[in-house]
Amino acid sequence: MAFNDDNANVVYLARPCQFIKSDTCSVQDWTVGRFSEEIVEDTAFAIKQIAQEKEIILIGYSGGALLSGLIISRHPEMKINKWITIAGLLNHKDWTQYYGDMPLNLSLDLDTLPQIEQQHFVGGKDKVIPLKLSKKWINSKDLIILPNATHSTVFVKIR
Repeated sequence: MAFNDDNANVVYLARPCQFIKSDTCSVQDWTVGRFSEEIVEDTAFAIKQIAQEKEIILIGYSGGALLSGLIISRHPEMKINKWITIAGLLNHKDWTQYYGDMPLNLSLDLDTLPQIEQQHFVGGKDKVIPLKLSKKWINSKDLIILPNATHSTVFVKIR
């Protein structure tokens, strides 16, 4: 998806350790601390290195949606002019309760969504982040439902 995006200054973000297996990824990074202070701050530092003084569009996929929202909320000094999520988790407490999973008690959560321009692409057939939860978290004017998309097929070209 990122390779097909022709917009300038776009940063795509997944959750650390989501797609790349590494010895630096601990069990905590995959479980209760997947949105920890350390992960949020380390990722924010990396984005600052990429963005420097440029305005950017920050795009978060799946768990990267919550991570990107946390970065925007905690770092208003960053020049992020638009936030886009794709199949995005935006509240881990609701999500773990929905599935009856162990709480992510070492993770940060969004109390409210950042107040910048935003779009949220969600799949009508997403079984990982159900539409019911997305509708709870996202203002309807910012919600774009792709009725036949699943969690792994909510791929869009951002314009």
